[in-house]
Amino acid sequence: MYDETLCNHSDESPCAVRGVLEIVSKKWVICITNLLERGKSLRYSEIKSFLSDISPKTLSDTLKVLERERLITRTVYPETPPRVEYLLTQDGEELKQALEPLVNWTRKREKFQLEEAGRKTKNFLIQKSDVE
Repeated sequence: MYDETLCNHSDESPCAVRGVLEIVSKKWVICITNLLERGKSLRYSEIKSFLSDISPKTLSDTLKVLERERLITRTVYPETPPRVEYLLTQDGEELKQALEPLVNWTRKREKFQLEEAGRKTKNFLIQKSDVE
């Protein structure tokens, strides 16, 4: 399955696949890029509310990585209290589109697993009532 020719490179040319995987493999990157939309910014607190399980430090660190990689832009408005908004860049939008099949596959798989769990529970309850 792994094709080594994808990553044959000289010292001057790092493997593109490895570079992308280093970014995308971070736990929250896919979730954050999936939340953001090109042309529609979100505030830190909005992102945090959508991803309630993420710690503030992890969210902040992940947003910094995405900004450094130019996948999002961070805009600070000179207001009191300060307002900070995050927006996908063109590269971020392209990454989101590239990840869309993976996200859809995951949703489909989760739905199937929930349906399967429901069928098993239903069968268990039927069997239990037959025994009683």
